[in-house]
Amino acid sequence: YVKNTVLEILSKNNNDAVSFWIYDQNQNQISSGDCPWSFQPLLQQAEQSDDYQTQLVRTDSKSHLLITSKVILNYETYYLSSAFDITNLEQSYQQQIRSTQWLSMLCSIFIAGVLMIFVQILLRPLQRINQGTKEIAQGNYQKRLSCKGSTEISELASNMNQMADSIQEKIDDLEQVAENRQQFIANLAHEMKTPLTSIL
Repeated sequence: YVKNTVLEILSKNNNDAVSFWIYDQNQNQISSGDCPWSFQPLLQQAEQSDDYQTQLVRTDSKSHLLITSKVILNYETYYLSSAFDITNLEQSYQQQIRSTQWLSMLCSIFIAGVLMIFVQILLRPLQRINQGTKEIAQGNYQKRLSCKGSTEISELASNMNQMADSIQEKIDDLEQVAENRQQFIANLAHEMKTPLTSIL
């Protein structure tokens, strides 16, 4: 009686979205209706376990979730198998994945743009220092670098300015030595010329 009642309830609830089948303990189908899927792997797994077994089956444009579980009625073992049409659910899931991928890509592009701007802002002082050091290397020892703030870049600019000051001082000293030497030679030549003139 119980088995017949269950079969009747299941046959009434079968539709395009959900379908049910019952198998006996020998895994023979005892419910009406043809089953388009093979539940044998799930039946074998359910026989060895008390938990329900699931399998996702895709056919053409449809997706179905197959579920089999062990049921005991009047001390007899039966297997209740069901198939749920989850096509709409999977399509929605795939759509969400695509939307998430597009959103992730747009966010990545935006973040990359912000990072590029940020890097350009950070590199601007280095570019100024690079340009200034090129001018100093070409002999413009009057050039001084801007060293605002207290960052490492400002410290580097300050050190470069000190180096330029030191080079300028050395150059001034060398020019002074050269000028003194020139003056000494001129004075020596004059002093040597004066006695000779007197003798002649």
